[in-house]
Amino acid sequence: MNRTSTAKVDSSDIGSSGVPVGAVGVLANSFQGTSGEVVGAAGSGSSGGFAGSALTNLFQATTTASLDHGNVYSGALSVQGNGLNGFFAAAGAGALGGSAGIGATVVVTTSDNTVQALVGDSDASTAATSLHLTGALVIAASNKTNTPSYAIVG
Repeated sequence: MNRTSTAKVDSSDIGSSGVPVGAVGVLANSFQGTSGEVVGAAGSGSSGGFAGSALTNLFQATTTASLDHGNVYSGALSVQGNGLNGFFAAAGAGALGGSAGIGATVVVTTSDNTVQALVGDSDASTAATSLHLTGALVIAASNKTNTPSYAIVG
């Protein structure tokens, strides 16, 4: 899976020095989830039996919440990015043979995710971001990946 989620306020003035606004929030939430099940089986009457199964999953995601270039006059500001990924796998293989049975199972999960919460620009030559807050400033980013998986061979 590959996805991008963005919540962005750019080059905007919010409120004014005479009339500030209440709380301002920029929130980027993202979720991706999958499940996979695979079974392999083989049998042989007089010789060896071979069986195998494999299951792979790749998460690639970028989630960004940002506020840049402008003036903010507000009671509070919250810029938050949250990423949640989930993958359930169940894989199994069974082999039966007259002389031997060989089975193999592989489950592979790879997660390559980036979650960002940004205020302002690191390039000082561009327009500035000016914050005039009477309350809290919250800048937070979180990412969580759950991968309960089972591999059974018999």
